[in-house]
Amino acid sequence: MTALLLAAAVTLSGECGPLGVECELAVARTMANRMTDDRWPDDLGGVLTGYYASAAPTDTALALGYVLATMPRALANGEHYYAYSDADRARMGWAVGEQTICKAGLCLHLSERWMGR
Repeated sequence: MTALLLAAAVTLSGECGPLGVECELAVARTMANRMTDDRWPDDLGGVLTGYYASAAPTDTALALGYVLATMPRALANGEHYYAYSDADRARMGWAVGEQTICKAGLCLHLSERWMGR
């Protein structure tokens, strides 16, 4: 479990960078939502394969990683299943997310539905 907790925390910090706590919580919710939905694996390791970034974990990311590894349903809210960067959105021609978190010139988009074509 320690390895999964750390993998989740490293991924959360990498996906969010300077966007901070609000972003880490939002991305953690997308992970939890996936684990509680039949369309994705019900285990954290399986869900983490859909996220690509990594960075040194923040304290918040470590705490969220613990919750994801031990009780993901506590974070699941069924709102967003996809998290994607502003750069990916522009490059791929994807729509703006239903929720957008921006800071330091970066944006993360959150969506309930797949935005790809």
